[in-house]
Amino acid sequence: MKYLAIIMIGLILVQLLPISAFGYSIIIIEVEEKDTSIFDKYDVTIIDELNYTFNGYIVKIRTDHIDDLRMEPLIKNIYYDKKVEIIKSEQRNLALIGIDNLIQYNGMNITGKGVTLALIDTGVDYTHDVLKGFGNDKKVIGGYDFLDDDNDPLDNDGHGTMVAGIIAGNGAIKGVAPDAKILAYKIASNNRYVSTSEMIQAMEKAAEDNADIINISIGLDHIDKEIDRSINNLVENGIIVVAAAGNNGESGFNSIKSPGSALKAITVGATYNDPSEALFATLKIDEYVFHPIPMADSITTDKPIRAKIVFVNYASKDDLKDIELNGAIALAERGGPIKFVNGIEEKELLYFSDKEYNAANKGASAIIVYNNEEGIFRGKLVHENAIQGYKPRIPAISLSQDEGLSIKELLKNRGEVVAELGVYNNPNAVAEFSSKGPVSPFYMKPDLVAPGVSVNSTYLGNTYNLSTGTSFAAPHVSGAAALLLQLHPELKPEEVASILITTADPLVDQYNNYYSFDVTGAGKLNVKRAIKSNLIALPYYAILYISPSMNGSSIINLRSIEGKIGDIDAHIELFTDNNLNLELNSEIIDEKNIKLIINASTNEVTNTKYEGRINIRYGEERISIPLMIYVSEVSINAFNEDGLIKLSVDLDKEWESARVKVINPENNFERILTLTPTKNTLDIKPLNIGEHWIEVSILSNDEVIESFSKLYVSDVKNNTWFYIDDFIPIDVLLIIFGFLSSIIMITVILRKKSKKKSIIDDFY
Repeated sequence: MKYLAIIMIGLILVQLLPISAFGYSIIIIEVEEKDTSIFDKYDVTIIDELNYTFNGYIVKIRTDHIDDLRMEPLIKNIYYDKKVEIIKSEQRNLALIGIDNLIQYNGMNITGKGVTLALIDTGVDYTHDVLKGFGNDKKVIGGYDFLDDDNDPLDNDGHGTMVAGIIAGNGAIKGVAPDAKILAYKIASNNRYVSTSEMIQAMEKAAEDNADIINISIGLDHIDKEIDRSINNLVENGIIVVAAAGNNGESGFNSIKSPGSALKAITVGATYNDPSEALFATLKIDEYVFHPIPMADSITTDKPIRAKIVFVNYASKDDLKDIELNGAIALAERGGPIKFVNGIEEKELLYFSDKEYNAANKGASAIIVYNNEEGIFRGKLVHENAIQGYKPRIPAISLSQDEGLSIKELLKNRGEVVAELGVYNNPNAVAEFSSKGPVSPFYMKPDLVAPGVSVNSTYLGNTYNLSTGTSFAAPHVSGAAALLLQLHPELKPEEVASILITTADPLVDQYNNYYSFDVTGAGKLNVKRAIKSNLIALPYYAILYISPSMNGSSIINLRSIEGKIGDIDAHIELFTDNNLNLELNSEIIDEKNIKLIINASTNEVTNTKYEGRINIRYGEERISIPLMIYVSEVSINAFNEDGLIKLSVDLDKEWESARVKVINPENNFERILTLTPTKNTLDIKPLNIGEHWIEVSILSNDEVIESFSKLYVSDVKNNTWFYIDDFIPIDVLLIIFGFLSSIIMITVILRKKSKKKSIIDDFY
């Protein structure tokens, strides 16, 4: 009885306790339909009704009632109210590039102090608490507005302000280089843009204002030789230029445009920043690897699904009416069937959610939707027009039209096709939108990648915003360059680039293979490794060209920044099987310099490109130098003699013609000429001493075979102002000469007639 009395007293006391003793939570409730009676059984206070952001309510509820409320039939989702942890959000992307906390080196805080970065962008909102004002003693020390032609580069778009925060924010969020100074040059805002010349003026002004680094996160939709040349010249004049790769990656390779295409810019692509957003997909049929994109909101897989593929047309209810998929992978075309409504032809609207829902109802283990036009797309499953209460149940991926049709062809030819499909999270995945190389077979683009998805940064009106794009990956690298310049102010731009690129972390794709350099460059920015590195490699990547009569060779010079270089351990790692003969030798120049010599040849010629790395260990540190080897069955015979480039090609089979392009990388000047089997030699007058690039595209049996080579010109022919064979074949020149002669004769005759008529006119 004594214990029962204690229990009863306890229950009474519980009833008498203030309600707050139970604990309360604020939650966001998403409902199927509005009905406040669902709260009648619970201790709930409605704070707000939601109509546009969600269909539901914000409520304050007794915490121990939430689980019971969750079971109510009308409840779709419950989201807990959370404080916005800006610092935590920013720390995530900094941690991903190797900044766990304040970086110190030999007792010095490495924060970008003493370094000035110019932003060629939409200006900067320097009124933001994190960006510390405008003026000589402030964070933003100067700039110019090229749109309104004044000295006030205040941002009213937001883009440049976000870039500035990632580089040098110093307050509620931290930038990569929080003590660096900013110059802001406003060249775009709210769909207003400057011209090419004004963009060049902005770069010029940045140089005049003594910028150490220029960040350009605004890109063009084409390759502009003037812009790229200007960037190359800035680098030659000692200014580091960092450029965003662009957001055209879903259109495929060769999608990097200016300014990211500039040879001497440090070009930056984007990785994910939040593992929950970093969905990746795999699809294999036998040895063939496809390139799918997971649909937003797709469920993930613990391990790949292995099942047969069944084509289900558009995956409409009618298409699946008589099909039981029973664990198969459904293959559907994007879009819907044509129907006639009141005699009018209409295309049925089928959302991706409809296709997934219908396929899942029929027992499919996954669904593939291929595009109904060229290119790839990223579908979204959860949306306001989805079936009421809809939740994805099976993995859903998208494919390009070409790859989808190739699977249909396999089904037609084989009858049964078995595939492996997976969807999973990978925080180091490269964002689909990140533009890809190559820009040229003579240099690597992009150079590296950095976080560029949902990066938290400063925004207009003293607020913060999550930003996505390579625009927000590039400033991570600009900030890292500022840290290196604070530590080693004597470094040249190419030396800073070398350190950032050779210390980047190599990344692997969804199949656990190294990404191509055309996708990630050297890998993901690692600031901590860059700060600790004491070795500079120039050039910081090696490209070799080999053919039946041409061995490839490249020299890389290694230099220690501080002290003796010491012993190194260097070896070559190629990513794929190959039939190459590779040699790597080293030669000690002095106590601070070592020369690496790479030689490559092959006995079995296949027209392909190999990728690998030259891995170098020194002490406890390591660097990794990207290596690309182009192999072609076309031999380019080129040498410099008597002030000319003497050039011919060899191919061990019949060919029709060859297009030859000779490029001077110093000024982007190109010459395009033609060779034939009967005229297989060219004498080309180079304009200056220095390296020249040679591209040959040769037509043989309706196939185009490419080959590349580099030639250093040390002897230039100076006694001729015009060299005919450089530009126009003699037979073409004769035709032009004949045409011009005819024009001159006709002009003379007409003038005579006109003069005679004017004399006659004088008499009437």
